[in-house]
Amino acid sequence: GALATLFALSTGFSAFGLAALALVLLVRFGITLAITRRYTGDPAPTRFLPLLPLSDLVSFALFVVSYCGSDILWRGERFRLQPGGKLKRKPFPLSTSPRSPEISGPEATGSTSTS
Repeated sequence: GALATLFALSTGFSAFGLAALALVLLVRFGITLAITRRYTGDPAPTRFLPLLPLSDLVSFALFVVSYCGSDILWRGERFRLQPGGKLKRKPFPLSTSPRSPEISGPEATGSTSTS
């Protein structure tokens, strides 16, 4: 969907570009409808079809943005992507580590007040 939209845009929304976009959307809707009917048993499989192009555009944008950085946060651990595709663990600063949350108040000092 996203590439077909870019193609239609690049052709100045010519008849050919719009036809290609319409064909891609028709096939995408058809495949989604067939899979939804067959595997989910959803009684109203068409209710979310209007959101499908938006979902495709967001997915494409996330795909493009994924190439813009080399830091990865996975399961609470930070990594940096090295040349050659290797990951190197990066330590968290003590104050922002997700594994050692800061606790304030009586729980932090172990004291309790009974008034």
